Amino acid sequence: MKITTVRYRRLQSHDRGYGHDAVEAEGQIEDGEDADAALDALKLWVLHRLDGIREIDHHIDTLQSLRGQVSSAERRLSGIKEDIETGRKIITEHEKLAEIAKREGLDAEGEQLFAVNLPF
Repeated sequence: MKITTVRYRRLQSHDRGYGHDAVEAEGQIEDGEDADAALDALKLWVLHRLDGIREIDHHIDTLQSLRGQVSSAERRLSGIKEDIETGRKIITEHEKLAEIAKREGLDAEGEQLFAVNLPF
């Protein structure tokens, strides 16, 4: 029997979830070429392609993770900005109350009551 064609197919499950990737290659055996060597070459080619697919999947996972982290950081930043604005309003109110206390003769007591050490 003379082998004239070799084919190699590999099915690889995804690292996460369901599904799989399949890569297949077929080659013609030339006169004088060894069928086993041709099959080994097809295997290398198929495995190399599957590694590329796996690497792309890894990059997609990384990108999705980074997008989630950015969204989370944006939400935290928004909350911090709201807290800063609230703090500024409180300080403004305290300053007004301290002024009223001074006018009413509560200078030292007023300063102690409304002393706020906020960094903004």
